[in-house]
Formats: sequence, structure tokens, C-alpha cells
Amino acid sequence: MYDVPFSLEDLPYSWVESHADEPHERMAFRPDSRLMKVDACLNESECGLYDYVMKDGKGLVLVHKELLPTEFQPKQ
Repeated sequence: MYDVPFSLEDLPYSWVESHADEPHERMAFRPDSRLMKVDACLNESECGLYDYVMKDGKGLVLVHKELLPTEFQPKQ
């Protein structure tokens, strides 16, 4: 078990609704893989699709980040 170093909020409903034909899970991983996919708003900002890999001695390392368009980002 690993405690992620961020909080997660759901992706904005308007974005999820417009992408209903694409499967999105808040978090997806498999026991036989070191990859973890996160589709969420990290720490209540920067909503997007993130891929992390578990590295020995380093924890989760970000390997891909795709932010949602500006209109779907939280207002600051």
C-alpha cells in the first residue's frame, strides 16, 4: 500500500459529460504493474490525466501529464 502525496477531486462534470464515450476512472492500476493512472484534479487544481510509475526508493514518479483545457480548470 502507498499513500499518494496529493489529494484528488473528481474531474469537472462538464468535461466528463463531453467525453462520455471515453472510459475514465479516478485511479486505475493493476497489481502486476508499476503504472498508476490518475484522472482527477490534484490538490483541487490542475485537472488532468496523469500517469505515474512506482520507482524503487523514489516512490511515485510522474511520467505523463495532460491538463484539461483552461475552461475546465478550477477558478482561483
